Amino acid sequence: MNEIRILDVATSNKIAAGEVIERPASVVKELIENSIDAGARNISIKIYQGGISKIIVSDDGSGIAAEQITLAFKRHATSKISSAAELFSIQTHGFRGEALPSIASVAKVTLITKNINAQVGIKYVIEGGKDILKEEVSSNNGTYILVKDLFYNVPPRRKHLKSVTKEAGNTAQVVTSMALGNPNISFKYTHNDKLIFQSAGKGNLENNILNILGLDLIKNLIPVTFERNEDQRIDGYISKPQYNRASKHNQYLYVNNRWVYSPTISKVISKAYNTLIPNDRHPIYILNLKTPYSGVDVNVHPTKREIRFDNDQLIEELILDAIKEALKSQDSIFIEKPKREKTFFKEENKQVEFTWKASTQPQSEFKSKELPITKNEFIEEIENEKIDKRQIAYTENVREDNKCSYDDFFPTLKPLEQIDGSYIIAINELQKGFYLIDQHAAHERIFYDRLKNKTYTDENRSQLLLNPEVIDLTPAEKDFLIENMIMLQNAGFTFEHFGENSFLLRGVPVDVDPGNGSVLIKEMLDKLIGQSEKPSQDRLVKMIACKAVITAKKILTKNEMQELLNMLSKTEVPYTCPHGRPTTIHITAEELIKRFHR
Repeated sequence: MNEIRILDVATSNKIAAGEVIERPASVVKELIENSIDAGARNISIKIYQGGISKIIVSDDGSGIAAEQITLAFKRHATSKISSAAELFSIQTHGFRGEALPSIASVAKVTLITKNINAQVGIKYVIEGGKDILKEEVSSNNGTYILVKDLFYNVPPRRKHLKSVTKEAGNTAQVVTSMALGNPNISFKYTHNDKLIFQSAGKGNLENNILNILGLDLIKNLIPVTFERNEDQRIDGYISKPQYNRASKHNQYLYVNNRWVYSPTISKVISKAYNTLIPNDRHPIYILNLKTPYSGVDVNVHPTKREIRFDNDQLIEELILDAIKEALKSQDSIFIEKPKREKTFFKEENKQVEFTWKASTQPQSEFKSKELPITKNEFIEEIENEKIDKRQIAYTENVREDNKCSYDDFFPTLKPLEQIDGSYIIAINELQKGFYLIDQHAAHERIFYDRLKNKTYTDENRSQLLLNPEVIDLTPAEKDFLIENMIMLQNAGFTFEHFGENSFLLRGVPVDVDPGNGSVLIKEMLDKLIGQSEKPSQDRLVKMIACKAVITAKKILTKNEMQELLNMLSKTEVPYTCPHGRPTTIHITAEELIKRFHR
């Protein structure tokens, strides 16, 4: 049996680093928090190669006294608290005394600091937890920390870091969050010596949002100011219902100016938007909750982002009331007049223009008296797979050119009716039973085939916009756009850099609605940021196809339905969308007989 022993300091620090320091963004977060606690008014963050090779954080805070520098790199050494009782009223960002020793155990660190009461500064070098150098140097007040070669002595951790762009995006998200949560501090952030953004530090949150997140967002925000009593208050901004995103990327929550993550509060905010935005969409918000420190537990996880409240229900009610009141404010909720959305299905020398409007066609004879369930119940049964999702069997007929031939067996379909603005009921005069077509999946397959062919050939793939659109991006979105620029250009998008974090969209793929280009780019960036790997060209094409086509709940006329079915029949794989979901379900006569117990 192995002997129980106390681990040495170096091993303990590496274990702690595994929890506290996950990637370059973790280093930046911890160092910024130290700068804020030191009373800094100006914080500079410089990263190189996504922070993998080098990170520099400097500030004009109070600095560290010479005799305390070595102690600062010992585990659980902190100036923030002195007893366990203080854990229940923490007012600083840091308090655990783990950040500096964790960083120093897995990187090469150089610290230059000068306490405001000292005559000279001190330079201290520590690598892999081992002291290398300590000497006096000339320095300004404040602290400068250089972190090089992160995880140089932990190869598995370094190997599993993501791409430079992904790590830079993660770091940009951290700096953005810290800057938005501390508008009274000036943040300057650069990557590979290129300025990403700089905040003024004048205490104006709206100005920070403008400088960091862009003008487009500012125009679509609603101010939130709500006070329950003198101890509880919530301030900030939320997005208008119609300005929503596919991901939660732009949601910034603070409790007593601490950037936090709270699934509970996130759900409450989503609940406040209930019925105002689709279920799979998310609002944007920058909110700061002021509440007594004694009612918040920030000592939940080493990263200090997870929190717990002493009275969850009280906090949830406060936030729900605050959001609802803001949404009820003048002009914040409105139903936009439907825009004349259109798309084009092109067929050799013919072009049919679709405008979405209520159908004026007479009702089909295929009514509910033939199906003893309502339309909604019928859809629900299909989605719950109570009805057999029997697709027409795939055929292994392969031509000499290795392309499957569907021309001979995909049926000629005639539309009868549309269900719930999402599904088309169609029949084939030579076959019994009927077909259900998912109009979104069908259009996605049509669009994907066209876009893919244009992507991989030299055909003209872009249409220039009469009025180019300015797209304001966050620093993280900018990094991902630049990394995927070539693939987006191959797909038909045309860009031009237009300022620090802005781009001018000059062209979109020929099959994309020109008025939907900037929205489509934002949607794709939301998806890209949430992915761990860079997408392939085919994956990007699928993403564009999914976002640019007919959505559910779109009322189509009979002519539009017929044209959709005609175009679907000409695709290479008409039975599934590019993601593998079925476009067509065949309900046979035999299936109907079984269901009616005949």
